[in-house]
Amino acid sequence: MSLRHHISPSAALRRLGFKQTIRGAVIIGLLIGLVMGAQGAAYNEAYPTEASRHSFVHTLDVAPALGFMAGETINASEPASYSIYKSIVITTLITAIWGLLATTRLLRGQEEDGRAEALLAGSITKRQASIHLLLGFAGSFSVSWLLAFGLIAALGQLPGVALSGDNAALLTLGGYLPGIVFAGLGILTSQLALTRGRAVTYGLVPLLGLFIMRGAANSTHDLDSLKRFTPFGWADLLNPVLGPHPLWLLPPIICGIIFAGAGLLLAGRRDLGTSLLRESDTVKPRWFLLRAPMWQALRLQKWTFAWWAIGALAFTSLMTGLAKLSVDILKDASGAQAVISKLGQSANDMAAAFIGIGNLFVVMILLIMVALLIGSIRRDEAKGYIDNLLVQPIARSRWLGGRLLLIASLAILIPLAAALLTWYTAQAQDLGTISLAAVFKGALGSIAVVLFALGVGGLTYSVFPRLAVAAVAIIITWSYGIDIFKAVIDLPSWVEKTSLLHYVSASPLAEPNWAAIIWFSLIGGLLILASMAAFTKRDIISE
Repeated sequence: MSLRHHISPSAALRRLGFKQTIRGAVIIGLLIGLVMGAQGAAYNEAYPTEASRHSFVHTLDVAPALGFMAGETINASEPASYSIYKSIVITTLITAIWGLLATTRLLRGQEEDGRAEALLAGSITKRQASIHLLLGFAGSFSVSWLLAFGLIAALGQLPGVALSGDNAALLTLGGYLPGIVFAGLGILTSQLALTRGRAVTYGLVPLLGLFIMRGAANSTHDLDSLKRFTPFGWADLLNPVLGPHPLWLLPPIICGIIFAGAGLLLAGRRDLGTSLLRESDTVKPRWFLLRAPMWQALRLQKWTFAWWAIGALAFTSLMTGLAKLSVDILKDASGAQAVISKLGQSANDMAAAFIGIGNLFVVMILLIMVALLIGSIRRDEAKGYIDNLLVQPIARSRWLGGRLLLIASLAILIPLAAALLTWYTAQAQDLGTISLAAVFKGALGSIAVVLFALGVGGLTYSVFPRLAVAAVAIIITWSYGIDIFKAVIDLPSWVEKTSLLHYVSASPLAEPNWAAIIWFSLIGGLLILASMAAFTKRDIISE
């Protein structure tokens, strides 16, 4: 090998860290840039006058409970800042989870897979290897931020938005602040836990607690001071457009540095393959659910499935529980009623419209679930886990079919359970117009579009495995973007029909689109069968 092709171990590690995280960074950067950047133009179209904007903000002020999943209402007063009110909660949650998953994958994940032994076989130390891997991730993080900033800044120049470049940069930073904190926390938990799964769990517990703290602070004025103690609240306090407070950039950066520094310090003080929290590396043999590949997958992912189900059902219960309260609060706010009725697909019953918005979010949760579970199938192939199964007399189509069947079962059972919970909660609030038959019929539309997305992801995985998650992510981003715009802008009919959410009967009073249900279910099933056949025709592609 010539010298010009030689790279140092440190450069190779930085390249590895960048390569393993850049795909997710690009997806998140594009998603955040499009979602946050598009909000200003849509708002300017919906509320062109100061009077209409003042009325809209007043409507939001009298419904503080809605603030759990939204930003501060003052940001809804201008097109340039509206994206903060509308999207800051979801974007900060996304970057926080991504930062935690990325750093635990690079550190504890490499060690758990046995790759760290090869990396440390030379003269480089474990602490040095961790630093260079994380520098590669820092490059991916920067690329993600630049993509999001570029889109937000460009869309901020649309007529009526008037978002300056400085404000766009600060706004984008606000969305990524929790990502800095929880990336650092992931470095620390990677030293505490014996497996990557446990390291992620140790990070998710405070993440969810701090996220709920921020939601409570934004929903109840008496608890507003709690924002000072959570990274998600710091993004609000930064107030990047209307009244910037750049000093709130310091707490997340300082916390991220402290967590990362502590994690790197501990990385050099423990042996390879060990953890600082005492955990047994031997367990009593348990043979339950090990008779077939599909049951083995269920055993390995049972808690993942359970948490997705619990999260979707909890959100369903929350939105249905707030339906009657929101109707009472918004009874004199015609502007907000118009937006909610269009989003919830019910012009005559505001309670049904509010429940419909919740149903649409549940569908989004399920689509994200499909993307991540498709990613777990790809991960098992990339890391060589399926080699142990495929060397046995197990057909490839059977292995993939079993994994896709598990995801499909979850995509069917969760909407049905959510429908039952919606009906029960509605009856408890004396919403007699919500019938059990109607909510079950509405669930069929949700099931159909999720099965279609699963089929697309499965077939992409079977042909272009590295693009499988991206394919589903594109479907989610497009559908969500169209759903945002149609609430405030009269889009052409053919454009609305390109969104999967267009075919979901969100309102429990709406008659399902039976033709769409049949076609999406049929096409989704055929794509799943095609993916099983295509998987047998290609080579196994490792990471």
